[in-house]
Amino acid sequence: MFTSDTSFDVKPGRLAFITLDGDGSTVPADGEIDLNPTFFDAFGNSLDAMTLNWSHNGADITLEMLLNDGRWIASGVGEHEIRVNAAGVFATVRVTVVVGAAHALQTDADEGLTVKAGEPSDLFVQVVDIHGNIAESTNVTTTLNTSLGELTASPTGIGYWAFTGKLVGKYDLVLSEAGAEHTVPIIVEAGQPVRIQASMSRASIAEGDVVLMNAFGTDAFGNTLTIPRSNTSVTCTAGDVGFVTNGTWEVDVTTGGTDRSCTVRWNGLLAQTFFDVDEVLLGGAVGSTNTAMAMAALLLCLLLAVLVVLSRKANEGPQREWVDDVFDEDDEDDEDEANQEHNAEAKDASETALERHGLDETAIKKLAKEAGKVGVMQATPSTTQGQTGWYVDVSEELQYWEVTPDGEWIRHD
Repeated sequence: MFTSDTSFDVKPGRLAFITLDGDGSTVPADGEIDLNPTFFDAFGNSLDAMTLNWSHNGADITLEMLLNDGRWIASGVGEHEIRVNAAGVFATVRVTVVVGAAHALQTDADEGLTVKAGEPSDLFVQVVDIHGNIAESTNVTTTLNTSLGELTASPTGIGYWAFTGKLVGKYDLVLSEAGAEHTVPIIVEAGQPVRIQASMSRASIAEGDVVLMNAFGTDAFGNTLTIPRSNTSVTCTAGDVGFVTNGTWEVDVTTGGTDRSCTVRWNGLLAQTFFDVDEVLLGGAVGSTNTAMAMAALLLCLLLAVLVVLSRKANEGPQREWVDDVFDEDDEDDEDEANQEHNAEAKDASETALERHGLDETAIKKLAKEAGKVGVMQATPSTTQGQTGWYVDVSEELQYWEVTPDGEWIRHD
């Protein structure tokens, strides 16, 4: 039996398949992918590298791929198809390109954002890569002190961040992500009021005083809100209240006593302030107690002056009696007759003056008696006590007094 051996080489056949790496992969826009093409014949035998033609979404990129040694550099985001062709054999991969590393940030409030303390406000933030591709921000941080405001992810959706202001003021909100930064001007205003505070402008209050009351609201973070006139009710047990300006009212104190109070109602909230009112003479109609005492002293001095004048006139009578002895009895009769006529005219004038002021002799005596009891001249029915007009003193004399704005009393005959 004879055996024969034959040696020969088997070479790969012609190109039948081309394979590429990275099909279905995700690549950042500023990244690259090595497609690493490999070649096989119909039986899976590996073939040597050969000249290839490349296309990207139908556009020829052969030169670009040769320069990059078979690596494809991503740029625009989205789905991309890369095809290679050699000796009539094709191979295709599909790659998803996403936004690359953040190069800058942009927001929907680049010109500024105004928020109310305690109320979250959405801020839409996007990252921009070096190629200008834009995507929603997912990892934003800020260096703003949390006592001034806080930035958290918003439930609205991806890219939305909720900023909650706390302290009223103007701030620069610096946003950062992957090395990129962006500054947004922030204005924080006072939020919804949660309580009201009210206080009087001074601690010592007396009847007749006019006192200012200040009131303001505060939100949950202690920020102050000015209380307007609208939708606000203010009442005081010490007297009438008048509006001055936002947050300030004027109280005309007319009722003395302890535990006087003022109540402020605004926006469903209520505040009360309690204080004591010192009682003064005449219920504060002429001001404080010191003023009333000064006026009483002035009236007493005037009364004493009137009494002195009347006393001097009474003493002048006996001194002049010796003159009558010089004249004849006829002259005395003529003088008596003239005096009687003068007294009659004076009486008629006095009665006319009394009738003009709604008085008679009985009313005059009653006012004079009251003046002697309280030590103060009494005003006629046509005059307000303490103001310019007609008065009656203990001498039952009807007098006209002018009261100046400085409290000075001037008598007019």
